[in-house]
Amino acid sequence: MAFELNKVDENRKIFLSNISHDIKTPLTNINGFLEAMKDGTIKKEDYEKYIDILSNETKRLINFTKEIITINTLYENEVIICYDKFEINTLIKDVLKIFEGRIRNKNITFNLVFAEKETYVYADRDKIYRVIYNIIDNAIKFCNDGKGICIETTIEDKKVRISIIDEGIGLAEKNLKDVWKRFYKLDESRGTEKNSFGLGLYIVKQIIDAHEENISVQSKEGEWTKFDFTVRKFL
Repeated sequence: MAFELNKVDENRKIFLSNISHDIKTPLTNINGFLEAMKDGTIKKEDYEKYIDILSNETKRLINFTKEIITINTLYENEVIICYDKFEINTLIKDVLKIFEGRIRNKNITFNLVFAEKETYVYADRDKIYRVIYNIIDNAIKFCNDGKGICIETTIEDKKVRISIIDEGIGLAEKNLKDVWKRFYKLDESRGTEKNSFGLGLYIVKQIIDAHEENISVQSKEGEWTKFDFTVRKFL
């Protein structure tokens, strides 16, 4: 029991250390830019540019706070799945609307391949929305400019499989097993963007596990990455 208590305490310290580090960076950036605007280092004609930066850093903190709340719930094993019937193709399209600006900026081509015109599933709609959102967010982040992302649904007996494939810089084989860990940042192995807090895919895995479904990742370094997961088909 003493060993287990020490392990819990150690994990708690690591968790808090990671949170502190990830909060400190955007807060330091925000404070630095505000001070520079206040003392005149940043000229008024450049305010619009830096206000956009401040807005993005603030959004990062808001998203991080939301993820920490989700993590806390998952950590305490309080995941409550509210099953309901909903149409998965519509949900995917709803998520994509959120990313229209980023998709346009990177000139990414999206290809939707649905097994059926309408496919109804039985799951927690809000949580599956979060799963699809987090995976697409990563796909766009690491997809090469001018390349494509494919979202495909297939019917497998009483299941629906959702696959999301990006033509990006890929993952090394040695990193595949680590993507589900808390605070593991895909940025470190897949690119230079540093906006991730390393919690998105951990949350995805916990949600799919709570549904008692399957999720997997495959990748070819330098070419593509594929995430796919299953949900129960509404019969």
